[in-house]
Amino acid sequence: MHSSRRLHVVPDPATTAADDMAGGIPSPLFTPLVLRDTHIRLDQAVAPSAGRTVLMCSPAGSGKTVLAAEWLRRHLHAHPGVRYHWITVTETLDNATRLWAEIRAGLELPAERGRESPDPIGAAADLVHDIGDTPAVLVLDDAHLLTDPLALAGLEHFLDYAPAPLLTIVTGRYEPPLRWHILDMAGRLVRLGAADLAFADEHIASVFVEHGCPLEPEEIGSIQQLTRGWAALVRIAALYTAMHGSERACALAMLAHAPHPISDFLVGELIEVLDDDVREFLLATCVPDSFTDALAEELAGPRAPRMLDDLARINFPVQHTAYDNALWYSYHPMLRAYLLAELQRAAPQRITELHRRSGRWYLSAGEPIAALSHLLAETGQPQLPGFLREYGLRIVLDGAGPILFQKLDAASARVLDDPVVALLRVIDAVERGDTASASAYLDQIDARDPTGSMIVPTSWLAAMRLAATAAVAVAVGASTPEDVAPLPLSTDPPTTGQPELDCYLAIALGSARVLADAIITGEQALHRALALAEQLGNHRLQLRAVTRLAAAAAVTGPVPLMRDRAARAVDLGVTHGLTTSPDHVHAVALGALATHLQGEPVAAADLVTLAQTRRGLDGAAEPVAGRHAYLVGQLIGFETAADKHAAAMAMHGQTQRLLTETPHPNVAGRLLVPVVSILLRLHERDMAQHLATAGHRALHGAPDAVLATATVAEAANKPLDTIDMVSPLLERAAALPACTAVTAWLLYACASHRLDRPVKSYEGFAEAVRLAAPDRLVRPFFDITAALPLLHDHAGRFGPGNAFVEAVREHCEARREPMTPALTDAELTVLKQLPSGRTALQIAHDLGVSINTVKTHLRAIYAKLGANSRADAMLRARRIGLL
Repeated sequence: MHSSRRLHVVPDPATTAADDMAGGIPSPLFTPLVLRDTHIRLDQAVAPSAGRTVLMCSPAGSGKTVLAAEWLRRHLHAHPGVRYHWITVTETLDNATRLWAEIRAGLELPAERGRESPDPIGAAADLVHDIGDTPAVLVLDDAHLLTDPLALAGLEHFLDYAPAPLLTIVTGRYEPPLRWHILDMAGRLVRLGAADLAFADEHIASVFVEHGCPLEPEEIGSIQQLTRGWAALVRIAALYTAMHGSERACALAMLAHAPHPISDFLVGELIEVLDDDVREFLLATCVPDSFTDALAEELAGPRAPRMLDDLARINFPVQHTAYDNALWYSYHPMLRAYLLAELQRAAPQRITELHRRSGRWYLSAGEPIAALSHLLAETGQPQLPGFLREYGLRIVLDGAGPILFQKLDAASARVLDDPVVALLRVIDAVERGDTASASAYLDQIDARDPTGSMIVPTSWLAAMRLAATAAVAVAVGASTPEDVAPLPLSTDPPTTGQPELDCYLAIALGSARVLADAIITGEQALHRALALAEQLGNHRLQLRAVTRLAAAAAVTGPVPLMRDRAARAVDLGVTHGLTTSPDHVHAVALGALATHLQGEPVAAADLVTLAQTRRGLDGAAEPVAGRHAYLVGQLIGFETAADKHAAAMAMHGQTQRLLTETPHPNVAGRLLVPVVSILLRLHERDMAQHLATAGHRALHGAPDAVLATATVAEAANKPLDTIDMVSPLLERAAALPACTAVTAWLLYACASHRLDRPVKSYEGFAEAVRLAAPDRLVRPFFDITAALPLLHDHAGRFGPGNAFVEAVREHCEARREPMTPALTDAELTVLKQLPSGRTALQIAHDLGVSINTVKTHLRAIYAKLGANSRADAMLRARRIGLL
């Protein structure tokens, strides 16, 4: 329908429908919704006088006409003198002569003089000239119906040379075949597509309220996901829901299955106009959620690329997404629901074959998770056992285990009770850090004692069970022979011929052996796993094997070897894009710890990596790679912490949880002495004692736990107790890791000095230097506070070790200011009373001393802290960790 009338005076927005139609602007069937962002773009298009064109292309029912009409009404109301004309293209107007005559009449321009022969360019040029400088808006609605070559040629010239005050709005289901790029490059074209016209959540909510069925927020999200904001579908969904009244929940659920009102719209506006071969293509490609050109060819034959080009040309609602160097296509959810229903009705026998082809293609493309949905959809699921045998463990190790089990559970797969699936659940729980679930699953398997599987041979089942048992033992921190009794600690890991399973088993078993101090056979298994991972090209398992080898070096004590292996693991993670994996973070932690032990600065980026957290099972933030790596980051970053007391308290809490959750001597024990030392430097002796006692209990008297207790005794000036504790360790110092042995000798040397045994003290320092120098172990000399001053006294007496001793003495940590001033115990007691706000008299009463004594202590505190008031003293005390 079109109009030949121009209005110079625009009525109030409340104008009647009849007035709207008389002006050529279609009247809305529903209350128009204002798409603010799109209206702003239209306002911007008309504001500068540049002869712009707005090209608005989207499928039927997406709201092109309503949007253009509503914006035009608003614009004319604000600019009454604007000349305008609305043309809805029909077959009658698909003619150059009639089209130009209609535009001239609508804009009240004089009729064109007759020409001897059709000249579309000349007619368009005359029209451009005659429009002049009067602001005008021309709307060509349904312009996709223009097919006349003369009309199109003239329209192209007209748009290219449009006068500055003219805005032309061209709407259509797809672009008329013009050279739009010319306008685009000139900056005179504004494109609006389906995404610009889509309803947002607020619009969907308004539509449903208008139809008397307001939605809850989650229901709005569901409608948005189904319709993707397609205006007509939102309206139809609202009408359909309103029509069902009290059965609203059922109606909303039915929308996902494209009920008749939806189907009728899709067929009438989209499907009926297509050729039979295009419809056949749609049915063949609707089975997968998304597809590439290659998958489309697999499902619909070699004509697929041409079909996709045809669909793109007519702006068919197909979404394009670039992923992994390929272009993926997907149909609108409601359109796909209709196509699937039509395929089920017309050719149900084809569905199984299409699923089979889709699954096979996804597997060949290395996308097993995407293939799984199609394998599960096949009648009887004949390919599922083979799929799980080939890809199950890989999927779990890639971190997609939850998706695997969600799909299996939702499809009620017949393999759910198979022991292999149960073992995969164990391994998945370990990978996610859910050790409680992993142990529970393993207990269930042990209770059932499965002996056979429909998925894998008996030998594979035994290997998987051994791998799962070893993985759980590592996850829970099993370290004693009793803890790992079911595991072979000396024999070679069994082999199945399935490289991925053999590699994972070797890693799990090798790691368990290392934790149980079977270092030689543990490292042998890990080296075997590394070779298998390299042969497989599985970078994730390769990273894990190298990281576990670095951890093995941390257990045995060669810090340079630990650092080299950790650096190799970090490089693997960076090279292969695995920097977010827990194994990479573990490698960073091991490398940072080795660097720290050797007294070198750790990169700030590494500390950021170690500080990463994720949402835990209880909703709280948990370290990405476990508490050990997180605690390493806290320990290294302590010296630069703004609030040292808060940092120390955080370390104390993390160490306690580490001792509770994974009380392994070679993991928790290595960090126990440094954390206890920091607490002692902050005069938190009770907390240090409590942590050392907890460590001794949890680690069953392991060497590092003994050293933590001895460190507390040395700080409390109990040299005899210190010597009693470390002497048994010194008798077997050669079997201890170098860092542990160095710490033991330093404690012995400091205690001997307190007992006035200079020869014994020197011997202790000499032995500590001899053990520390090869690995450049600097940190133990700083962790034992009394060691450094005594080392200065013995300088120059260590022969070949003198160079190392000088490096320790010249280290920046050796020249640091004391963390806390030399406050007496009484002064510390008074200081800790200050935050309470109590007066000096009240503090004196609480402590059972005179007020003069308290005032004396306060003067000493202010002087030592460099403060001049109570508030200043508390501030300075907090900064250095005293409060």
